[in-house]
Amino acid sequence: MIVLRFYEDRSERETAEPLNCSLGTVKNQTCHALGRLRVLAPEPAHLFAGIETLEGNR
Repeated sequence: MIVLRFYEDRSERETAEPLNCSLGTVKNQTCHALGRLRVLAPEPAHLFAGIETLEGNR
């Protein structure tokens, strides 16, 4: 999810299509993955700050 959403800069819908999942699944799993990244790699956490708030703007 993270690679498709942010590295490849895809929309939530563009991420859901190749994974054959719903838009809600993309949103949920992206949120959980970003949270996990913040725990596992706290040093670059500032890079992920505010991503959830930007999601609604796409």
